[in-house]
Amino acid sequence: MGKSQWRHVVKEKTHKERGQVEGRKHLGFLEKKKDYQKRSASYKAKQKELKKLREQAALRNPDEYYREMVELEKEKQSKYTKEQLEEFKSQDFNYMLYKQKAEKTKIEKLKETIQAFDGIPINKHTVFVNSEKELKEFDPVEHFQTVPEAVNRTFNRPKKEQLERGEIFISDVGKRGKKVEKEREKKYKELLQRMDRETTISGIVERVELEKKLGSSEKKVMVKKATGQAAAVYKWERVRKR
Repeated sequence: MGKSQWRHVVKEKTHKERGQVEGRKHLGFLEKKKDYQKRSASYKAKQKELKKLREQAALRNPDEYYREMVELEKEKQSKYTKEQLEEFKSQDFNYMLYKQKAEKTKIEKLKETIQAFDGIPINKHTVFVNSEKELKEFDPVEHFQTVPEAVNRTFNRPKKEQLERGEIFISDVGKRGKKVEKEREKKYKELLQRMDRETTISGIVERVELEKKLGSSEKKVMVKKATGQAAAVYKWERVRKR
């Protein structure tokens, strides 16, 4: 057997490349030469393609006709009919009306909550008397059998007997904790934000309603130009209806 044939029989030594050392494992995989060559070739190919495109863009004639012009013009045209666009507008208008109503409801609820924080009674307790003399001599503390600190309460008003037994304790109404004050400021901030939002939505609703009216063939004259949030004001000619 020749010498050249023995090399297929004898097992050659496998040369292994060094891996990432333990102290540098946080840096990730250790790049080998074959990995660098692949990455370098990809980078150079991309740079070559970019250079070619830059040259084409610099030498391009803006007046030259190309086929994509016609395709772009077709894409610019609307995909929907006039009736479909009108339906979309009406859906948007109904949604804005819904949001306007929802914001007004939330604003009213927030105002009631803030009134409760400020100590303004929302509910009232009316007591009826038989004569003017009874009205002058009327004492709410004696009538409700409570203490002066709890007279202004419209709910959970304890009686003296309950207080003497130690069933209910009344905290001073004038002393508000930091938590209550913080919650009150939060509600005020939310109220201002919702009021601004409601004003913006109302302006959009006015503009949409105005656009609908302007679409008619009736004669009109602009009285006041549109501002930041308010729509323009028009005056229509009086027409006698049959």
